[in-house]
Amino acid sequence: MDTITLLTTLDENHLPQLQVLLTSLALNNPGEKSELFLLHSGIAGAALEGTSRRCSAYGWSFSPLPVEDVRWNYDARYYSGYLLRSAGEYDLGWVMQNTSVLHFCGKEKPWKPKYIHRFGILYRHYMQLARRETA
Repeated sequence: MDTITLLTTLDENHLPQLQVLLTSLALNNPGEKSELFLLHSGIAGAALEGTSRRCSAYGWSFSPLPVEDVRWNYDARYYSGYLLRSAGEYDLGWVMQNTSVLHFCGKEKPWKPKYIHRFGILYRHYMQLARRETA
């Protein structure tokens, strides 16, 4: 059997939902091998112990991978906070050059009409490129 490989990114507040996912996976795929890679920025080791124990009990591997959220899971709502904490370094140009994933959290989304925030134009640029590529 092939190994089921999961890659997830979340914060500490969503660890209970991850436990539900893992339980469902184990109960619905008995005997399957799985491996979990968890990208996170700042979850304490103690908070990850429950997930580690659960994976171990199922015979799965668990690899928590700390990453910088500003590079790998940039929350577009917090542009001003990132800019302030970086003493002005993480401006729009820096984000475009260095960030891999822009995360549009919250209710407002750049693919919806009337989105007015700074990253909307960047999203729409890539949306247009995707349309051209699939046309």
